[in-house]
Amino acid sequence: MVLLIDRILFYLTNLFLLFFIFPRFIAQKLGNRLVVYRHKNPRQLPVDCLIEILGYLENDTSTLHSCILANRLLCFLAIRILWKRPFENVYPNKFGSLTIRTYISCLSDEEKQILLNNDIDIPDLNQPFLDYPGYLQHFDCDNFISSIHAWLNGVMIDYPEDDAVQLTSSLIGSMICRRSSGFKDLRYLRKAPDNLILVDLLNYTGVNEAFSKLQRFEFRNSHYADENFTRGWINLFNTVSISTKNLQHITIYLSKKNRETFQELDQSIIEFIRSQRSLKSISLNTFWRTINSRSIYEAILHHSRSLEYLRIHGLSDLSMLFQVLSNCDNLKTLEFAQSWRRDDNFDFGNIIPSSLKINHLYYYFSNAHSVDFINTILRLSSNNLLSFSSKQFTPLIMTTINTYCPNITHLCVNLKPSDLNLFIDLLLNTLKLEHLTIQTPYTPVLTKDELRQLARALPVSCKYFGIDSEINYSHLDHFLRYCRPKLKILTLHHISDNHVNCLESVIAYAIGVGSLKEIRLQKVNHNSDITEYQYKKWLNEQLSKATSAQRFAKYPRHNLHNLTISEAKPISFSYHELRKKQQRKKQRKKQRRKQRKKQRKKQRKKQRKKLRKKQRKKQHSRTSGISPLTKYHRKISKIHEVIYTKVLGWMHRFENF
Repeated sequence: MVLLIDRILFYLTNLFLLFFIFPRFIAQKLGNRLVVYRHKNPRQLPVDCLIEILGYLENDTSTLHSCILANRLLCFLAIRILWKRPFENVYPNKFGSLTIRTYISCLSDEEKQILLNNDIDIPDLNQPFLDYPGYLQHFDCDNFISSIHAWLNGVMIDYPEDDAVQLTSSLIGSMICRRSSGFKDLRYLRKAPDNLILVDLLNYTGVNEAFSKLQRFEFRNSHYADENFTRGWINLFNTVSISTKNLQHITIYLSKKNRETFQELDQSIIEFIRSQRSLKSISLNTFWRTINSRSIYEAILHHSRSLEYLRIHGLSDLSMLFQVLSNCDNLKTLEFAQSWRRDDNFDFGNIIPSSLKINHLYYYFSNAHSVDFINTILRLSSNNLLSFSSKQFTPLIMTTINTYCPNITHLCVNLKPSDLNLFIDLLLNTLKLEHLTIQTPYTPVLTKDELRQLARALPVSCKYFGIDSEINYSHLDHFLRYCRPKLKILTLHHISDNHVNCLESVIAYAIGVGSLKEIRLQKVNHNSDITEYQYKKWLNEQLSKATSAQRFAKYPRHNLHNLTISEAKPISFSYHELRKKQQRKKQRKKQRRKQRKKQRKKQRKKQRKKLRKKQRKKQHSRTSGISPLTKYHRKISKIHEVIYTKVLGWMHRFENF
């Protein structure tokens, strides 16, 4: 009986070990290996996150080209971004012809045969693996036609005729419109008036579907309106107004020999503006007939709730314009530019609104008769105005700003040296400026004493300072020695020679202050014809020469690691340049936020790892003297005891029964 009980216990324990203990033991061992495998092969980011990250590199083509070589997924995403705007900011003779060559390889065999039948040689290319035409979202008509010209010049012996250019553009344009998911930006620009008829968008198949997702429309022509072209323009405006109702940005610039002509063209543009639901920005020149002024301003007023930016090139009918400005509650940016014909009318009558909610005012007029008008705008904007840029800057305008606009933080003005003392007393001593740009006439030039006076008067809150005045390195060194604020960005627009000496003065200021992060220099004279890449390379060479001077040998090199140098664009007194800077600042802020989030996540992971290590050490310290075999034998002995007691209980019950 005892032997039977021992055998039963032996078989039961083996079964228990086989089905309960060994699986858990193996799972623990494999689990540890899986954890190690996960650490060696971390999970990839989701595709949406990668698209969001690469979206910030849209203008950094070199980084996107390096992403192509990383892996298959990044290659696909980077190519999609690179081929969004293939005809924007390209050199048609070099990159534009290569773009057309790629699009030619995407054509069907029938379309290629049409080109061959018209004596256009096509290179023997295979169909690409990627759908390049489907990625296009920004279409630039002028660069598109110029790129086709450049490609045809390379494959044809004779100079390409208009028929060949028109045939090639229609085939490629139709293919892009058919396969595209929808354009977001359409730029209808023509710099060469003799080839304007070649851009016939309305004959492309699938153009209505391609226009259905448009968000930005830009129409510019450098020549006068003619009966040969106006019919095509009218059809274009009508087609876009029918295809989409969700445009957000409209820019229309066209010129006429006589404003009182082409009534039908004016009417089509009025209906085009009115047909959209909610425009955010409108930029126009005064091309319309005087009879149509009320209709134009009523069409603009149709978007009073959504309009945030308004630019008028040339002023007329100011009483109607004031009615529009007073009813646009969300209008934040207002820009005026002088007419090409210089026939601006500054008579605004007696209709003046009570106030304007404008934050940014840009005024590009050199006419002395415009002072009353700009003073009126400044008084109406009053405390709401935050930035002001003006080509016309007189003592009367300074007095108006001092009285009515105390909250201005960004100022860009054309200042005469004779008005410097008044400028310091009325504005620099009262405004809390953060961004200041000063342009002075070529003669007379600011003297050394005037520069010292300006440096001492700059407000402490100023972080950006730009000056467009002829200044040598000794005057610049004198200015920076007395400069009161701790600048972060210094822009010099008129440094013609002795760049290394000027940069040495700037570096000495950067070492002394410790806040300067960037220096910007504008192309002048001898380096005006070089490309942006060559100029940037040249600037870095000049900066390295300046930093290697003996006067900086005693300072540690790490003080200059964060100092960068870049190209400064000419002062345009326009909103577009500052808007790009603000967009870059926003992108930098977003990137910094993401970096901070990543750092916080890393810190949390490190803290969790430390806690886990501490817990493991505690557990190990409790069982440090016991080997794994003894632990295993103890578990088995406990199981034996439990099973033995249960079996004895069963036998005892069986005997009693």
